Amino acid sequence: MHRPSRCCFYKLDVPVEISAGRQEPPKFADFRTGRLIDYQYPPTTVMSAYLRIRRKYPFLEAGFDLPDPVPSELLMPFREFAAEHNLGSLVPFVFRALDGFGNLLDLPTLYIMKGLDIDGTSRIIKGHSFLTTKARNNGGLYEKATARLGDDVLFGAELTGVAREDGGVTLRAATPQGVHTIRAKRVVLTAPPVPGNLAPFDLDDTERALFGRFRSTFFYTGLLRLPGVPDNLTVQNATAEPPFHTPAMPVTYFIEPSGVTGLHKVKYGSTVALTHAQVRARVLADIRRLVAAGTLPRTTMELETLKSHSPYALTVSRDDIADGFYRRLYSLQGRNRTFYNGAAFQTHDSSLLWQFTERLLPRLDQVGRPLRPR
Repeated sequence: MHRPSRCCFYKLDVPVEISAGRQEPPKFADFRTGRLIDYQYPPTTVMSAYLRIRRKYPFLEAGFDLPDPVPSELLMPFREFAAEHNLGSLVPFVFRALDGFGNLLDLPTLYIMKGLDIDGTSRIIKGHSFLTTKARNNGGLYEKATARLGDDVLFGAELTGVAREDGGVTLRAATPQGVHTIRAKRVVLTAPPVPGNLAPFDLDDTERALFGRFRSTFFYTGLLRLPGVPDNLTVQNATAEPPFHTPAMPVTYFIEPSGVTGLHKVKYGSTVALTHAQVRARVLADIRRLVAAGTLPRTTMELETLKSHSPYALTVSRDDIADGFYRRLYSLQGRNRTFYNGAAFQTHDSSLLWQFTERLLPRLDQVGRPLRPR
């Protein structure tokens, strides 16, 4: 288990505990037909084999502080890496653990090793324990932070302009209560650094060129009401075709217990943007096929909520990685009085991001100095 962030949970008086996680093994079905397939997650010996390889690269825990040259194994498409190390049976597990990553078989292995890290893999082998709030309410952390910050928090705000100058940063934000002007010494951006989010910023040529290299996926999460479906049932999308058993995008990844009686979580991924109506229709069509095939019991179905987490899983090409992209990206820390946090600078792992944040915050006064993970 990653070390909890004392500056957040403990200082804000949000009690936490260790949870055992999902207990029941998933069923596997081809969502194109709705029928079950004969597949099970690999034994822990396969995960241990992966972990032995992953331990060769401990520097990946801290971020993208990559050596020069970048190890060739990290640049390999994941399908080649899995085949070379006889890890094909592990791919459906990776597909589940890294939901939202799109065509992960074509990604450089770097991103799979970032997402399936040493600590997380070790926890899976030992039984899937993780840190959660005792109240089972992650929102409690943000409610406590909001109370602590008071009027310094703006809700429903949209940045309309950011001017970064030698004397400081001026931000303008439109809110339901009117336009606010914020003057600060520096700014920390935690949103994905893609054109839509960066439009209000006065980017220079270097920033524009680097952020323009990112590619993203499109990721959607929802809650399904499925009366009569067992609350402990997980059904994962997979194919019968070896060696990887991985369905093509776009795809419903799985349905799984939400922890609330009568509700199941559902996740959907695509390599192109989709409307909520398109995702809703495709998810419900998949559920109907699972019911028709007998994989799920007869049920009514309602998609209670659907949210987009797009853009998601920002990556660059293997050539960009080899050419020092992340070294140049990290050199932006402090440039133009701007610092960066978030998955694009670390990975989609909340505990690792808390640790990245703890290293970042004390160094915000080092404006103009490159920040590299320690």
